[in-house]
Amino acid sequence: MVENTNSPSRIHFESAGAVRRPLFAKAENTSSFLKMGIMGFAGSGKTYTATSIAIGLHKLAGVRKPIFFLDTETGSDWVKPRVEAAGVELFTAKTRAFRDLLEAVPEAEASASLLLVDSLTHFWVELTDAYMRTKKRTRLQFEDWAYLKTEWRKFTDLFVNSKLHVIVSGRAGFEYDYSTDEETGKKQLEKTGIKMKAEGEMGYEPSLLVLMEREMDMATKTNKHSRNFRIPCSITSCRTSSASTSGAGTSASIPRAPA
Repeated sequence: MVENTNSPSRIHFESAGAVRRPLFAKAENTSSFLKMGIMGFAGSGKTYTATSIAIGLHKLAGVRKPIFFLDTETGSDWVKPRVEAAGVELFTAKTRAFRDLLEAVPEAEASASLLLVDSLTHFWVELTDAYMRTKKRTRLQFEDWAYLKTEWRKFTDLFVNSKLHVIVSGRAGFEYDYSTDEETGKKQLEKTGIKMKAEGEMGYEPSLLVLMEREMDMATKTNKHSRNFRIPCSITSCRTSSASTSGAGTSASIPRAPA
C-alpha cells in the first residue's frame, strides 16, 4: 500500500492499489465576484469612481438588491442622489468600528448586490488605536504587529472569499526607503512608491487595484482625473495600464451574479 500523502479527493483505491487522479483539469472561471481596491490622495475621485462602478455593475448584473455603503466619512450623502437617480436603492451605515467592518461583509452577502467601503483606512486606524489604548501605549512595538495582522486577516478572508462584489477605497500614502549617496556615502530617505494606507499586505488582496490621480490644467484651472489599473503582484514590478475618465483604455467582462 502506498502512503497517501495527498488530498483524499484526488485518490481512489482499486484492487491493484492506489491510483492517482490527474492533478490538472480544464481551466474554468471560478471567480465571479469583483474584489476591487481604489486608492488615491484627497480629491482624486475615489468615491465618485467607486460609485460609478457600483452603479454600472448593479445594472450589468440585473439584480434588484440594494447597494450597501459602509461610510466612515460623508461620501454616502454626496452620492445618494446619483445612486437613486440611477434607479438603485442605497443602504448606508456610518461607522469606523473594526467590528462593524467584519459584520458588514456577511450582512451584505445576504442582503445586497454590492458592498462599498469608504474609507478602509479609517478602519485600520481604529483597530490600531483601540489596541494601543488597551495596551496603554503611544507607539506600536514590533511584537504588536503579529496580533494586528491576525485581526486584520479576519477582514481580508471575508473580503476575498465572500460571494459578493466588494469595492474598497482607501487613502494613498508614500512608501519610503533608505538609499546611499554615492558621493558622500551617507544614507538618505527617498520616496519609492505609493500604497494604500491600511495593513501592509492589503494591496495584494484585491483582484483589481486602482490608483487615482488628479492633475491640474494650469491653462483652464480645472482638474483632470486618471486611473491606473494594477494587477496585484510585486509592488515594484506590477504592470499597469492607464485609462482616462473619458472611458478610454482597457475594459473587462464581469460575470453575472445571482439576484
